[in-house]
Amino acid sequence: MLQPIPIKAEGLRNNNQDTTCYILKSYVKIENNSKTSASRVKLEVPIIANINSPYQKIIAEKFSIAPVAINESDNGNRMAVFDIGNIKPGSKITIVAEYKIKVYGSNWLNSSNDLHLNHPQIYLSPGPKIESNSPEIKAIAQNILNQVDNHDEVAIAQAAFDYTIKTLKYSLYAPSVNQGALSALENGAGSCVEFASLFVAITRAAGVPARIVNGFADKVAPLSKADSNINLDSRHQWAEFFVDGKGWIPADPTLSTSRLRVFGKLPTGYYVAQNYGDSPIKGKYNGGKLSISYGGYWIREVANF
Repeated sequence: MLQPIPIKAEGLRNNNQDTTCYILKSYVKIENNSKTSASRVKLEVPIIANINSPYQKIIAEKFSIAPVAINESDNGNRMAVFDIGNIKPGSKITIVAEYKIKVYGSNWLNSSNDLHLNHPQIYLSPGPKIESNSPEIKAIAQNILNQVDNHDEVAIAQAAFDYTIKTLKYSLYAPSVNQGALSALENGAGSCVEFASLFVAITRAAGVPARIVNGFADKVAPLSKADSNINLDSRHQWAEFFVDGKGWIPADPTLSTSRLRVFGKLPTGYYVAQNYGDSPIKGKYNGGKLSISYGGYWIREVANF
């Protein structure tokens, strides 16, 4: 049975009643590929953040294997801890998390909220895959600042967004895949990780707080029509930038094309945010050789719940 969880309010308030209801299932598959058993297997798995985000509201959740603990950070990110025990040679174990979610649509650029960022430096500093202090990215940011009003966060983010979508081509086979902003800039291609990372790195270097959003995207390729070969159906990464008095504003340079611009407004009902920043699966075990895969899929609901 899906269990309700308490939701704490944070970030922008949704100002659009247009909602889509989903059952979202995410899974972790663990396989022992060796000839010896793996013992004392423990995993920490990122699960959907416990926040009332601009995108969604979690109504309830359940797990196929009960976690022994759920740890929550200050920004609402959650990690579920699973004590798997032993996994025999050649055996597989799958952990399924099922969420009941209402997904909202809104234009956050048109919103007005009394929101201010308490610790902006966190979202202005370089980080893994976000090399905002590199000379190459700082030069791009300075060029943007030379052309727009330095106090206009939206204009700065817009310019960083435009640069990203003009510079990168989507490819899952580029050498820069999953390597981050600087590698994407050098190779001119990458996956959603590179698109989001380059946008965030340039935006931070230009003095506007920005962050990575990890989550899930429904089949959004038809939205971008014929000029895109992107078929997002499950795991996805996009970005947000912060505007004082408005809050966190979403932007998805990966999906944006000449026919569709995902800046300030997400296509209604296509995105579910899981967490912010880099929250990889962590594991400990003795013996064996484990491989771990991670993903998710949607079941669209017809009626509200």
